[in-house]
Amino acid sequence: MSCTNFHRHQRVLLGLFIILSGLVCFLHGQQGKNQTAAPAERVFEAKKGGHRARLAIRTRPFSRDTHRIEQSQDGGFLVDGKVALGTDGGIPKIEIERMDLVFDGKTVAIPAELYRDVFEPKLIEKHFAIRLGDDLASLFVFLGGSDGAGSYQLLWVFRRDGNHSRFSVPCPDCQFIDFENGVLDAAAEQAAGFLKKHD
Repeated sequence: MSCTNFHRHQRVLLGLFIILSGLVCFLHGQQGKNQTAAPAERVFEAKKGGHRARLAIRTRPFSRDTHRIEQSQDGGFLVDGKVALGTDGGIPKIEIERMDLVFDGKTVAIPAELYRDVFEPKLIEKHFAIRLGDDLASLFVFLGGSDGAGSYQLLWVFRRDGNHSRFSVPCPDCQFIDFENGVLDAAAEQAAGFLKKHD
């Protein structure tokens, strides 16, 4: 084989490699888009002392048609007039469509205003957990969402009587809830103490 043919074959192989690499990257990106774009529902359960709570959280791709988007003074975006948790000032990709709670067989309504501004939730281990409170009438829901500068940590306290609460901290580096080291029970106890003082 001549030197010219060798270089020609080398260029053809290199071109094929680049095309195939690009195709693989494109397909991998499409697969990732399809996974996050599809509506999803996750169901979580907590049991304690003969009591049981079941929480279903349904997420979906962010729908601009159902929200009012406006520019904020700092150059980011507001969604429905509020700073959107989990976006670092950008347009959200994933939103919580609804949350359904069943407490000992009884459905307890969760108003949309408790989750309508929460985006990019991570409903996976190390970022999400639920615990029944010692009073057996409260469900503590811990969520760490998004990543990087848009990160946040959130605590919902859902009560059997419908008197719910929410606490959130937008912070990329805070230690509000330590998911990885299993300090969730201590966080639940602190939150329960806070709520007792403010009832």
